[in-house]
Amino acid sequence: MINYYATEFIREGDGLGIFERVLTRREDAHTHAFYALIFINEGKGLHQVDQKSYDMAPGSVFFIDRSVPHSMEPFGELKYTEIILTPDLFGKDGGEGENELRRIFYTDSEYQPTVTLNQDEREVLDAILRLTSRECEQRAGDFRAFLRLFVSLICQYLSRAMEWMRSELANRDPAYILSVTLEYVDKHFTENISQEELAARFGYNYAYFSRLFKKHMGENLSDYITKKRIELAARLLVETDLSAEQVSERVGYKSKPQFYNTFTKYMNTTPRQYRLNARQKQ
Repeated sequence: MINYYATEFIREGDGLGIFERVLTRREDAHTHAFYALIFINEGKGLHQVDQKSYDMAPGSVFFIDRSVPHSMEPFGELKYTEIILTPDLFGKDGGEGENELRRIFYTDSEYQPTVTLNQDEREVLDAILRLTSRECEQRAGDFRAFLRLFVSLICQYLSRAMEWMRSELANRDPAYILSVTLEYVDKHFTENISQEELAARFGYNYAYFSRLFKKHMGENLSDYITKKRIELAARLLVETDLSAEQVSERVGYKSKPQFYNTFTKYMNTTPRQYRLNARQKQ
């Protein structure tokens, strides 16, 4: 996996660089030896961060910590602004400025790499980003002092947005959380999704999300997804002429033996026998 260094993009000692980027195809997973703030301006896509997937849309902001693998997959054309940051910007050891940035996206040692800005916050941040870009271009006087000021302002806005998001999530009714989760799962259960990914996608602590789902549904998420897949497989076996292997792939199983074993466990018969029995009754 490629690891990028700040000196590949900015002058040594600057501590910060800001870039307008356009992405039209999926990039390879990579890591940074620097911090990155990514502001999505236009387009949509998926962002894989530390093996978890997050939606990208205008207003999404991502903090990529040092050495954390990530990759972006655009749906069409994706335009975003990227800020590269090194501890040097805040002094030899990073200091409080570096800690201020990291505190926003970590709670109880849990890494939460994304937050969404509302329209007012986006307009303010866009203005700050333009000023930051101008200082980087002009490099007048002690421009690094202005860069530190702008980064501090950005951190304050991101911190407020994150606090609001966490507060709003904490106050949601469990029924609402489940309805949103089930709506997503019912649309994507044939894909490779996990409870960890869903918890992160909706901004919840994994342990809390797991307890909540099992308490209200009476089963864990993996069992729920398995049942959805087997129900769909049973319909496809009866209503189509797809082979069992094709059905297996259609409902989300990459391993044919896993599909056969799971189907047999839940339906008490093999896929082939289930099809024969169902069609004999028609």
